[in-house]
Amino acid sequence: MQRLSGVVILYNPDSGTVENILSYLPHVQKLYVVDNSKNTSLVSNELSALKTVNYLHDGKNEGIAKRLNQASRLATEDGCEWLLTMDQDSYFSQENISAYTTCLEKLPNKEQTAMTGVEYIAKRNKGNVCMIKETKSLITSGNDG
Repeated sequence: MQRLSGVVILYNPDSGTVENILSYLPHVQKLYVVDNSKNTSLVSNELSALKTVNYLHDGKNEGIAKRLNQASRLATEDGCEWLLTMDQDSYFSQENISAYTTCLEKLPNKEQTAMTGVEYIAKRNKGNVCMIKETKSLITSGNDG
């Protein structure tokens, strides 16, 4: 399996954030949780106690891009090949996260791929969940396309 890490940028998260994180945490080798909140979040102790979570908080809201770059550097230093970027209010069903990681493993020309993303379709071709197509843009938190 590919070495997959994850990052989620927090800003004043609620208790549901931990449940969202737990939906994909077992599928990443390490999760960088960067808390952009001024004060340590209510969920900080719960997240810090998780073995594969690296909780980062400095009391500054440095924005999303800077924090994604920070996590990307850390993941690279830790030897990871892929970085899953998640919003604090986003989650995966177990079926979908398993399909996503399987697709990553099957991805051709990995060395020429900068980003991957998911596309949800109402009726999916059950025989081929990894429908790969090239695109010029993908979105992540704070980006409207």
